[in-house]
Amino acid sequence: MTRRTVRNANHLCLLLTLLSFFYLSQTMAQQRAADLPIKIAQQANVSVNVEPEENGKLVYAHIAQSLQNGADGAKLAPILIIKNNGAWAVVLEKATVEFFGPPFALPIDFDVNVTINPGSEETIHLQDHPDYVDGNGEYDNYTIRLPHPTPVAVNFVLQFSGYPEPTEVYRQLAKHANDAPKGRYRFPGKSSDLDAGQYWSGHSDWVTGKHGGNERFAYDIGVRGWNPDDDSWSRIIPGTTGCQNEDWLVWDKPIYAIADGVVELVTDDKADRLPTYNNCGGTASNGTNMIRVRYGDEVVRYLHLKQNSAEVAPGDSVQAGDMLARIGNSGKSSNPHLHIDVRKDSHLRPLHFGCSMALDWEKIDLASVASEPWAELDGHALPWEDSLIWPSPDSGYTEVARHGIKASDFQNIFTNITACGYMPVWVDGYDVQGVNYFNAIFRPAFAPWVARHGLTSTQYQDEFDHWTNQGYRLLQVESYRQDNRIRYAVIFVRQAGPDQVAYHGRTETEHQAEFDQMVVKGYRPVNISVVSINGYLSYTALYEKSGVGKWRAKSFLTPAEYQNEYEQNDADGRQLVYLQAYNHNGAVRFSAIWYPAFSSAIAARHGMTSEEYQEEWEQWTGSEYLTRGVTGYEQDSASYFAAFWW
Repeated sequence: MTRRTVRNANHLCLLLTLLSFFYLSQTMAQQRAADLPIKIAQQANVSVNVEPEENGKLVYAHIAQSLQNGADGAKLAPILIIKNNGAWAVVLEKATVEFFGPPFALPIDFDVNVTINPGSEETIHLQDHPDYVDGNGEYDNYTIRLPHPTPVAVNFVLQFSGYPEPTEVYRQLAKHANDAPKGRYRFPGKSSDLDAGQYWSGHSDWVTGKHGGNERFAYDIGVRGWNPDDDSWSRIIPGTTGCQNEDWLVWDKPIYAIADGVVELVTDDKADRLPTYNNCGGTASNGTNMIRVRYGDEVVRYLHLKQNSAEVAPGDSVQAGDMLARIGNSGKSSNPHLHIDVRKDSHLRPLHFGCSMALDWEKIDLASVASEPWAELDGHALPWEDSLIWPSPDSGYTEVARHGIKASDFQNIFTNITACGYMPVWVDGYDVQGVNYFNAIFRPAFAPWVARHGLTSTQYQDEFDHWTNQGYRLLQVESYRQDNRIRYAVIFVRQAGPDQVAYHGRTETEHQAEFDQMVVKGYRPVNISVVSINGYLSYTALYEKSGVGKWRAKSFLTPAEYQNEYEQNDADGRQLVYLQAYNHNGAVRFSAIWYPAFSSAIAARHGMTSEEYQEEWEQWTGSEYLTRGVTGYEQDSASYFAAFWW
């Protein structure tokens, strides 16, 4: 056989082999075609939206610290809205939440196991599907807590049954800004409705699961007061069981609009149930009384209201601070409280407050509560920890005044009042039996301002140099005695005005010499504050160059001399514009300044106890006078006050 014949035979064998392989392949393919789709889908055919979302970003609640200098936090409550665009049902088995830092945060897994039928849409609250629940019903991932600042972004990795490739949804993170002035709401309660030693209370962490689903950012608001029987902060009146609504401190307390808005819904006819708290028998729920108010794009719900307590009707316009209703125990409630939340397009939004302060109640007692380091909310959600809440005074007052404030409490009270639009216009420091106190007057802020207290001479001079170089001027400077040393309190404002000259720490002789020079140069005294240390007088003064006519100033008056001077100046057509009291060698002295009268209505009192001063303050401010000065001093080992009003 020739070589060509062999080669042809080999080619024929190869051809037969290829034909056989092709035939077998086609046969096997035909057998598989009946059982398998032609193409296997790698990902589920779904579309995913995420809430709460604003401007394409997933928003979070910015959690306040419960103590000054503590750590802020952030709370996520993601909602996945998944639509099945395919022809058969899909099952979301697992969702993993990944974070992209810095800062670093560990991913979180959720066991979901939710079936989504073809053409259907499911709303999935991830935190209703924790990946582990122990025998006591505790959830390991019930609340998504993050540090603040938060990671930059979050990625949802969604694993559907039967699909090898997960569906991923990426969102940047952002703090939610509520649809209210400065992105925050006022607190719904007022301190003025509570008794001494009582505070509102609430927090942002519900690890027991009572606020699930679309209520992750809601709050339950109550009231706590000090119980001396067991030295604790209690929500019920000492000596009661809590089985009657009237036993609860929050019962029947007014609630107020947290911004300007329009009432959309009022339910007011449901009977209040008796508490089921602490094994109380209770009564069944007959439905929830609630008020719904729209503030811009957001709707706020106030729930569990007292029957027949609503002060508004649908369609009413309300302003921040208007009373809405009273707190009751209607609906699914174990005890009286206010449930409040914010929604947009039916989905919950974080609720941030301003004009309030918070403090972890488990860390303090009644004696120290006012001096503890309260934290300003200032656009934050309530702290994780159950905390006392101290709302600031409402806006709109022409004057907010406090007297007899312990020095240890002054900073908190000062911060609380100035947190929402008020500024100090008068500060007076004094001591009684070695304990320091302050009196202060606040008004709606009319200019940028800065205030300091507790300053040494050097610190005051540094503050003076810094702020006057920034275009500020003195509104008031006060000197007072603390631990037998001189301290200063000062208020600066940035506004135009006449030329000023100020000095401090002058002896009596030095002061008199500079006083005489100021008079010659055409300056008038604005305030002359005096402190006596070991029998030596120290003078602090402020002057302005402006003509006001014939004025008069005296700085070493006994109470009797002050009364005589007041009457004589009144007869001469002058009115009191400045008053400060101090103690010198065990006796009371007054420093006072009078200008030619420019007001036909003026009142002044001295030698008042705290209660007498409060009565006078209420009388005169109730008659549209303003407190122009209040000063405290020691007399017979007690605090006394002098004040004047125009």
